[in-house]
Amino acid sequence: MLNIFIIILTACFSSLNWRVYTDNVNHFKINYPDKWIIQNANGSIVFLSPKEGVQDLFQENVNLMLQDLSQKRMNLEQYTEVTKKQIIDNLGSSAIISLKSTTLAGQRAKEFIYDMNYQGRSLKLKQYWFIKGNIAYLFSYTARTIEVW
Repeated sequence: MLNIFIIILTACFSSLNWRVYTDNVNHFKINYPDKWIIQNANGSIVFLSPKEGVQDLFQENVNLMLQDLSQKRMNLEQYTEVTKKQIIDNLGSSAIISLKSTTLAGQRAKEFIYDMNYQGRSLKLKQYWFIKGNIAYLFSYTARTIEVW
């Protein structure tokens, strides 16, 4: 079973206790903070941070989306170009902070950081993705810009 540890969270929340989410269908595991809530939404797995009080209107979150590429095969570089183009088309090129190569769970991967506004909130997203077989694994960490790592 492929073990995937959300390194995004590890760096930001290293003092927390952790639980393991196991997906037996897609054969992976993810460590997540024990106080976070798990939701399934439109084929994605969403991990939501607990609210920090009544004034907390945005919950930091990590999303994991698996995309089946068997009908439209792409390698990592092609997938990266499609993803980058979507951000530029929707948010403009000035939203992009960085895009670089990295390794995640022993796989060649990409790290992509960009800013966006959503419902009047300034957000920062850090995404990681890799392709294994015909599946693209896309992790997104979203936080308000003022609360980012």
